Amino acid sequence: MFRLVHTFYLCMQNVSIFAKAFPKHFRHCRPLSAYISEHTYSLLLFAAILFLPIVSKGQCTELICNQNVEVKLDADCLGEANPYFMLANYWSCTGPATMEYFLPNGTPVPNNELNASHIGQTINVHITHDWSGHDCRGTLHVVDKRKPVIEIDHVTLNCTEDTSVPAVGEPTVYDNCSSTVAVSHADSIIDFGCGYTGFAGYFDPANWSVCLTNNGDGGVDVTGAPDSILVEGANNSPLSTSPKYITKFKIVIPTEGFVSFDWSSFGGSYFDPQGFYLTINNWCVQLTNDSIQSGSYTTGLLYPGDVLSFEQVSDGDADVVNTIVSNFHFHTLAWKVIHRTWSATDEWGNTRQYTQVITQQRASLSQVIFPPDHDGTAAPMLSCGAMADLSLTGQPIIDEDGDPLTTSDQYALDNGECAFNVGYEDQHIATCEGSELVLRKWTIVDDCSSQILEHTQIIQLFDITPPVINCPTSQTVSTSSLGCFTSLTLPQATAFDDCSSTITITPEWNFGTGYGPFDDIAPGTYTVTYEAADDCGNLSACTTTVTVEDEIGPTVVCDGQTVASLNNDGQAMVYADVVDDGSYDWCCVESFMIKKQGAPDTEYAPTLPVDCSDFGPNLLVTLKVTDCAGNFNTCDVEVIVQDDEQPVILPPADLTVDCTTDLSDLSIFGQPTVFDNCGFDLQATYNENFTGCGAGAIVRLWTATDHNGNTTTAQQTITLDNLNPWNISGNDLVWP
Repeated sequence: MFRLVHTFYLCMQNVSIFAKAFPKHFRHCRPLSAYISEHTYSLLLFAAILFLPIVSKGQCTELICNQNVEVKLDADCLGEANPYFMLANYWSCTGPATMEYFLPNGTPVPNNELNASHIGQTINVHITHDWSGHDCRGTLHVVDKRKPVIEIDHVTLNCTEDTSVPAVGEPTVYDNCSSTVAVSHADSIIDFGCGYTGFAGYFDPANWSVCLTNNGDGGVDVTGAPDSILVEGANNSPLSTSPKYITKFKIVIPTEGFVSFDWSSFGGSYFDPQGFYLTINNWCVQLTNDSIQSGSYTTGLLYPGDVLSFEQVSDGDADVVNTIVSNFHFHTLAWKVIHRTWSATDEWGNTRQYTQVITQQRASLSQVIFPPDHDGTAAPMLSCGAMADLSLTGQPIIDEDGDPLTTSDQYALDNGECAFNVGYEDQHIATCEGSELVLRKWTIVDDCSSQILEHTQIIQLFDITPPVINCPTSQTVSTSSLGCFTSLTLPQATAFDDCSSTITITPEWNFGTGYGPFDDIAPGTYTVTYEAADDCGNLSACTTTVTVEDEIGPTVVCDGQTVASLNNDGQAMVYADVVDDGSYDWCCVESFMIKKQGAPDTEYAPTLPVDCSDFGPNLLVTLKVTDCAGNFNTCDVEVIVQDDEQPVILPPADLTVDCTTDLSDLSIFGQPTVFDNCGFDLQATYNENFTGCGAGAIVRLWTATDHNGNTTTAQQTITLDNLNPWNISGNDLVWP
C-alpha cells in the first residue's frame, strides 16, 4: 500500500463543461497544498512493476495457488483469472504462466473461456509456471458485478404536456450478462411555480449539504431562513498559518436556470485569504477580498446536476470571517421538474440508478390561443339544447411556436397549469326559442408576472336544424256545377321541431299564398309548396299536388221529335248534333253520339243510319253528349222516318193496233216499269172506248202506292183502228 498526496488543483474537474459557461467569472481554485487532502490507492501491479526487483528464473522453487479467487466478467461477459492474483507467491515466481479451467465435475471449460454460464460456480484452475515447470491447483469464483447500463435523455416539455412514461418514453437498458433486466422508476416532483425566492421549497436549508474540511468547527446558521443564511468560518480549530478550513453549503441544481443573491462578509481582519467563494462543479470565483466585503452576484446558466456551493475559508482563529447570503433567487423557466429515477437490476442483483430530468417549462401569455368563436364562421354553431361545455366549445391552449396551423405543439390549458389562473364567466342572451347567445369572457392571470389576458368568445347555441314537415297527400277536386272552375281551401300540412314549439307553415302555389279559399281555379294539376319556418328562421319545404278535374257531366237537351226523310235509295242519316237541341258543358263538349235506344253502347256513333225498315213514328234513339273530361249524359229522341219519295212508273209506250186484234190479254201490249225506295203496291185499270166498227181506244192506267202513301199514276193508250180498210184503194169494190 502506498499513500499518494494530490498536489493538483481541487477544481480542475469538468473544465470542458463549464469553461464556456463561466469564462469570465470562474477560475481554478486554490491548490491542495493550502488544505491537506490525502487519497490512498492500492496499486499492487503498479508497485510490483516499479519497486520489485526482477526475479530470475531460478528463484521459483514452488508454486502456491490461492483458493476462491473472485473473477469478474468484463463488458462482453467474458473473463479470465489474473495469474498474479491466483498465485500466493507470485513475488518469487514471476514470469509467464499457463492456466487451465475445469468445471466442478472436472470437465475442461470450453475454449478455456469464462462466461455467463459459469457465474456462481467454483471453477478449478490448474496453473503451470512456464519457466520452472512447477504447477499448482486453485479455485476461483465467477461473478458479474457490472451494473446494467441505462440510457435515456433529459426532456424539456411544455407545462401542459403529458409527462407519463408512455408519453415521454422508457430508457434503453442493457446488461453484459443478463438477458432479463428488471426496470422500475420512481418520480419526485419539484414544483417551481414562478421560481424560488429565498431559501425555501427545493432550496430549503434542509435540502443543502454542509461539508466541513479538516474537521473544522465552522457551520451554517439557518435561523434567518428563508430570508438569509449565515456561512460561518472555523473559529475554534487548530490554528493554521494558512487557511485550510472550508465551510461548504452545497446543493444540486435541479433544472436549467440562474442563481442570484446578495452577500456580505463580516468579522475578521483579512478577507483575502479568508475569502468567500461561489463554487460550481469545483469551478469557483472568490467574491471577497480586502477591498470588497459585500455585493450581489448572478451566475451564468446552470444545468441540471450542477453542484452549487457557498464556501467560507478560514484558518481556525477566533478572528473569523462569516458571510450572510440573502435575497437568494433561483430564476428558471421551469414550472415543474420531475426527477424520474430509473432502477435497473440484472439477474445477479447488480443495480444501477439513473435520474432522468423532465422539465416542464412555464408558458407566457403570448403563447395562449383562445378557442374559436362558435358563430358559424370560425367554428360551427352549437345546436339548440346543447350545453356550452368546454368539451364542445374548447378551451385555451398553449401554442409553443405561435402558429395556429401547426397543431403538434398545442396543448390544452387547465386552471392552475403553467402558473396560470384560468377562468371564465358566461353572459347568456336569449335569442329565438330554444336558442341563446353565450358571451364567454375568458380571463387568464399569469401568477408570475401578474399580467392579465382577457378574451370574449362568442358561442351561439342556435337552432340550426329546420323543422320536419309532412305534406298532405295529393288531392283531387271537381269543378263547380256552376262553371268550369272551382273554389277550394288547401289542406293542412303538419311539422315538428326539436327546439321550437312555434312553427309557421305557409303554402304557396300559382294562385297565391296561404290556405285560401281560392276562387276560379280552372281544371289542371297544380304544385303546392308548403314551407315550414321555426322561431329561428330555419326553413324546410315539401310539395304536393292539387288536381282540379271536370267531374260534372254535360247538360243534354234533345229535340222532342226529329224527322228523317228517306232518300231515293230508301236510306237516311240521322246526325247526333241534329237531334241536339242546345246541349252544353261548362268546360267543353268533346262529342255527340247517337244510337238506337236499347242498342249496345258500342253502337254509339256520330250518325245513325235508318232505312225503310225503320219506317214509322215510333223509332226512339239515344243522344250521348260527352265533355272533354269524359263525363257524359244522354237523352232520348223520337225519330220519325218518312218516305217522301214518289214511286216512279215507266208505262209501256202507246200502241195502235188493228181493230181485229185479240184484246183478251192486254199484257201483250207491255208492262210498266215501277221504281220506289221502299216498295210499292201497283194497281192496274183500263177504260175502253170503241166505235161501232170495233175501232176506238183502250187506256191502261197503273197506280203505284208506297208505304208512306205516296202515289204515282201512268197510262198506256192502245188505239184500235182498221188498219186494212176495205176498198181503201177503190179497187175492192167492183161496181156493177
